Amino acid sequence: MFGDEEGTEAICKELGLRHIPEVVRNKFNTPLLNDIFDKTQQFSTFNLMGYLNADIILTSDFVIAIKRVNNWRDFFLMSGGRWELAISEL
Repeated sequence: MFGDEEGTEAICKELGLRHIPEVVRNKFNTPLLNDIFDKTQQFSTFNLMGYLNADIILTSDFVIAIKRVNNWRDFFLMSGGRWELAISEL
């Protein structure tokens, strides 16, 4: 998990995630995705890389789609759309 926002390091420790606090930012203090992608490739031990906003919920067909495309091509880029969903109860 990238970033030095409050609580990031603690949640990474709790969940056993790797924490990388240093992220290059622009003059508006916005994290630069190219730096995150570069660092992900540098530290990763896996062949596939994914990026997902924290407010996105994936369904089970996501893994099926990745496996299908990965079996079809060695190098690929997948993107998707989203549905707005109002959740009013647990």
